[in-house]
Amino acid sequence: MIHAGRLWARGDLGRDDERPGEAERDALRWGLPRIPGRRRPPEPDGLWPDHVDAALAFLAISGQWRGLALADGSVRWIGLDYTAAQAGLALAGLTVTPELWSEIRLIEAGAVEELNRRG
Repeated sequence: MIHAGRLWARGDLGRDDERPGEAERDALRWGLPRIPGRRRPPEPDGLWPDHVDAALAFLAISGQWRGLALADGSVRWIGLDYTAAQAGLALAGLTVTPELWSEIRLIEAGAVEELNRRG
């Protein structure tokens, strides 16, 4: 689920293009040849079926972020605004169980990590 958050933050959630993965980028960086057939085919949407509900819930509230403006003009992403997220989930008609909320928070953790890594 954390990986799904990273994919969302990069704009890659749902992509199935042929961009190189991390291992392939490392190989290219070091001048190593690509070994045909060694790359695993991507999942169509990057999610297991059991996690689709959490991803859809996250997407329903994916605009509800808290950020901290820094003096250098950049933003440090804190996480979702939980009050706004709760309202957004309710308005979307979604019933949030403790298990679903836990999965949403895992996606959030991956997204925060990626957003802050990117600057």
